[in-house]
Formats: sequence, C-alpha cells, structure tokens
Amino acid sequence: TSEVLTIKEEKFQPQYKYTIKTAQKAKPKNVEELRIVNFKQVDWKEDKEVIMDIERRSFPEEMQEDEEELAATFAQQRHVGFILYENNKPVGYTVGVPLEHYDGKSDYMDLEEIYGVKDDDFGKGNTIYRESTAILPEFRGRGYAHKMLTEFATQAKDKGYTKIKAHVRRQGGYSDFLQRNGAKLLVVEDGWLGGETFDYLEMDVNKVL
Repeated sequence: TSEVLTIKEEKFQPQYKYTIKTAQKAKPKNVEELRIVNFKQVDWKEDKEVIMDIERRSFPEEMQEDEEELAATFAQQRHVGFILYENNKPVGYTVGVPLEHYDGKSDYMDLEEIYGVKDDDFGKGNTIYRESTAILPEFRGRGYAHKMLTEFATQAKDKGYTKIKAHVRRQGGYSDFLQRNGAKLLVVEDGWLGGETFDYLEMDVNKVL
C-alpha cells in the first residue's frame, strides 16, 4: 500500500491548493520524484526580479520583454498574471491583459487590425491577449505549459473574458498542439520576433478548461 504524505501549505500563497504529481511508485524515501506545483499571483514590486530572471533565462535577447513593458502590463486593472512554482522554486510565469491595450498607443503593438483586417472582438472587452509565457528550459516537457494555460483560462473566465488570443512560436510544436485542441489560427506572422514564425491564435476559455 502507498503511504500518504501531508504537505503543509506555504504562507505566501494560501489561496491555491497544491497539486501533487508523483512518479509511478513515489514514496517518502524518494521524495525527489515528487513535484509540488502551485501558482502565485504577481505583486510587481515584490516579484519583478523573479519574473525578469525567468524572462532572461527563457528567451534569446531579441525576444525578451523589457522591465518597463512588463511593469505596464501588470499595472493593467484586468490583467491575469501569475508565477508557476515547482517545489517552491519559480520556474515560469504568464501574463495577459485586455486586447484593447494593444492599440498602438498604450502599447507598441496594434492588434485592432491584423494585415488590414479589423478584429471584430476589439472594443468588446471580451478578449484577453496573452502577452508573455515563459518556462525555464530545464523545467520544460513536464506539462507545465498546458497547466499554466488551464489556470490562465480559469482566471480569465473569472474576470469576464470569453476568448484568449496570443502569438505562439511555431518552433517547438506548441502551436500545433493548441490547434489540435481547438485553437483557431488567425494569422501566420513570418519573420516576427527574432526572425521566427509565430501563429496568432484564438482560444475559447471554456474549451481550454
């Protein structure tokens, strides 16, 4: 019979329950195989150094967000953003804000029109644009990208959003994975950040969940 482990919640994040993912025969004696995963809501002043460190270690320089841009993003009233922790170590983060923030004035991107085609959702307040998602390279391949997306969709739905839009790197296969699971391809952006191809996707928050 398997033994039961009692995990004490950390004080810094009381509002989330832990999810424990074990190896096939995980027992206390091989506790290194346990992965205790939780999400922490971002306080920019408190967490900015952690986020910037993840950003620098996750992307080549030409793809990194700068601190000023991220500070403005996290300052948005209806933002959704959190840090992913594994065994109390920060290993990733994600953040998104209303689509209307990207009007070419508040932010450098203008998403009201894509290649001359007006976005029907712009101005409705129903869509959140997922600006950045980063997972440290050594923690990839553990299902965290989807786990973060599911949590992101849950929080977005709680704030009244019905859709998520995002630019997703073609490299690595994550865009294909999302499209196989219901994401709609809107535009292919060739030679975008770092000269790479990005897919501009739309997702229904209910289908993500």
